[in-house]
Amino acid sequence: RGKRITQAVDVSQMIVKRMDSVGYKVTGVRISSDSLLSQDGKTRNVSTIEVDVTKVDS
Repeated sequence: RGKRITQAVDVSQMIVKRMDSVGYKVTGVRISSDSLLSQDGKTRNVSTIEVDVTKVDS
């Protein structure tokens, strides 16, 4: 979520680049946003990303 989106993308790319020879692939990416209530009582929209990395059978 939020500030961790860049880290999620970086980690998924590291896995794919380093593990491609043994069959790991990005099989799905979903981007959305959630409305969350902050501590000050305001509603905030927070971006989310889900990156699926799967071992593909050869």
